[in-house]
Amino acid sequence: MKYDNYHIFFDEKGPTKTIKPNKQDGYQFNWEGKSSDNVPVYLGIYVGIPEKQVTDINEEYISFEESMRKSIKSLQQVDEIKGKNVLKKGYVPFPKLKDDSLEFTNAFLDFMISRPDIYIHGVIPHKAQVVVQSRLQDWLYWLEDQGAGIVIDNIFYSLVKYLVTDDLKHKFRNILFDEDAQTKKILDVLKKELQDFSERNKNIGNRAGQVNFFNELVRILKKYPVPYSMRQNDTFKYTFDQLTYGLELDLLTLNGTDYGTGKHRLFPDDDAPVDAFKEIEFLSVEDSVKSEDTPGVRMADILAGLIAKILVPLNRDLSRDKADLNNIKKLPKEWFEMTELSLEVIKKLQQLIFTRQYQIIHGIYGDHYIALHSYVDFISQFENVEEIKQQKDIVNEFHNYLVSRLASYFRDILANVEMRHKMGFSSTRKAHETKMLKTW
Repeated sequence: MKYDNYHIFFDEKGPTKTIKPNKQDGYQFNWEGKSSDNVPVYLGIYVGIPEKQVTDINEEYISFEESMRKSIKSLQQVDEIKGKNVLKKGYVPFPKLKDDSLEFTNAFLDFMISRPDIYIHGVIPHKAQVVVQSRLQDWLYWLEDQGAGIVIDNIFYSLVKYLVTDDLKHKFRNILFDEDAQTKKILDVLKKELQDFSERNKNIGNRAGQVNFFNELVRILKKYPVPYSMRQNDTFKYTFDQLTYGLELDLLTLNGTDYGTGKHRLFPDDDAPVDAFKEIEFLSVEDSVKSEDTPGVRMADILAGLIAKILVPLNRDLSRDKADLNNIKKLPKEWFEMTELSLEVIKKLQQLIFTRQYQIIHGIYGDHYIALHSYVDFISQFENVEEIKQQKDIVNEFHNYLVSRLASYFRDILANVEMRHKMGFSSTRKAHETKMLKTW
């Protein structure tokens, strides 16, 4: 790749507004209490185009859009081709997407793959992670400072996971959103919930690890009572470094050995946050960018919409069943009832965004991303639909594959903490404050 200044186009799903509880079954959080926003994450996509190629690629993309208008009837009267009119409303298992949606997406991915100088980067932190961090980060710092012999990354991950998968009566969620609750009250509720969880699941084999960990956490909560006055903010918003994390590393790569000498330009969609990006020294930020005038933003929008179309129903269908709390939910068989076209789209998506390490960044709680990545990788291994049909036990095969990937990811969390300590960062608070480590 020739190093050059880049124009970087940005679009998002799930705007950076205050997170509120969602009362709709199957979706835990939304933004400002809007029931229409069911994306469990903040999903931001960057599409970078070398400055010298922007004009040519813009013209090529506009020509591509026009060809799609001619071939897909539903797009003929659309002024601006974006995810909302290509991928339609609602979230269904990916193989159930309409043929015209898949036809456009397939051609779109062909366009993106055929231009190797275009680079793609994404951020995908979970909303539940922000809620736990907003209320309990200071307590975790404090607990580490007490010499409790704990790995706070492990505790943080486990609390977010509990909130997402096991807080079925919403008691933990409700106390986290109680603006008057001090840290002690939050932890008292948490302690009671964890004790109840352990009692309910003490004889369930696949829960043994969780039960043991939560019993140990309850012991720590009793041994290290939190100061009564401790309190943390309750705004439930993403911190800037969560939005820009990874982008700076990509810009360094694009600059080659001349760190910071490039002056890349960011073009965020007009409703996207901009203050976070203005802190990156070798990035200039354009204001009031309209997607109808900016093909790169429309590319980012299509990619973000496509990822959301898989991620949202995938996480919904993997959520623990209230009627069967003891068993891990398995993905329904309809997720594997592929057509040749839907299989082709999944394979091209994997080629475009799942082949480069750290191409999509998530927080420490990454189960949602691991599920997405695992599904795309698993489906992509099949040559054709007939080969998928020959798998007699494909639901369990994927289930075992996903469980293995999640276990590997959790081991990586612990290994990263050990490596951080070897590098001299024994205090997570200091590592965060000095920006040697991004916040969770």
